[in-house]
Amino acid sequence: TVGGVRVRVAALEDVIRFKEAAARDKDIRALPELYRLANINRQPAALTGPPQVAGRPLPEPVTPAERIAAAKAARRPPDNGRGRGR
Repeated sequence: TVGGVRVRVAALEDVIRFKEAAARDKDIRALPELYRLANINRQPAALTGPPQVAGRPLPEPVTPAERIAAAKAARRPPDNGRGRGR
């Protein structure tokens, strides 16, 4: 509870996966600190399931630098405000 209000939060490992999948610049910049907080270098087994970017599994072993590079490579080009299907 926060201030007497019950709240639901995402696990840090899930936030990392969301940011890897989204691969936006701000998400990519946040990943090194999130990896550090999750102790990814020392305890990769603490994460549940294989790491993925854009729904594709990454080869093991995966360092934080490799995860960031994979997330950058999986980025989609911006739609420049045109929306989908135009």
